[in-house]
Amino acid sequence: MKNILNVGCGSDYKTSCVNLDFNKKFKADVYFDLNKIYSGKKLPFKDNTFDLIILYDVLEHFSSPLPILKELLRVCSSGGWLEIKVPLGSWVWDNLDHKHQFSINSFNVKNFDDYSGVGEQKVELVFKEVYTLPSKNSFNHLLRIIFNKTNLYLRYRKL
Repeated sequence: MKNILNVGCGSDYKTSCVNLDFNKKFKADVYFDLNKIYSGKKLPFKDNTFDLIILYDVLEHFSSPLPILKELLRVCSSGGWLEIKVPLGSWVWDNLDHKHQFSINSFNVKNFDDYSGVGEQKVELVFKEVYTLPSKNSFNHLLRIIFNKTNLYLRYRKL
């Protein structure tokens, strides 16, 4: 059994993972619309199923990422990892489908129940990095730096 979940795989299908997407135009192992989480639906996986959950370029498409993160934490095994990548800052609005903007401090939380910082610690932020998207063209890469087109990469461990 594959114990890695690639959420919102899109065109990035990984053979070593269980690939999840809502769009049937893309190859995926499981089709599920994360918007259903807001109405109480659960991902079609048992608790503590995955040792690693990859969530690249997904959360910015939702106005409220906390319920999604909380549900992903449910299917993440104890001691498992969540890898998250989101666009950082205002360049998120370059895509009309984006609904949430993140800052460098957006993910400084100890659980995904809320951002208040109270309650039991359920996750540990182990790694955080800000980076500029690579480009094959050095001029384009320089433009991305100048216009602050950066991403935020995070690694959480479930406690």
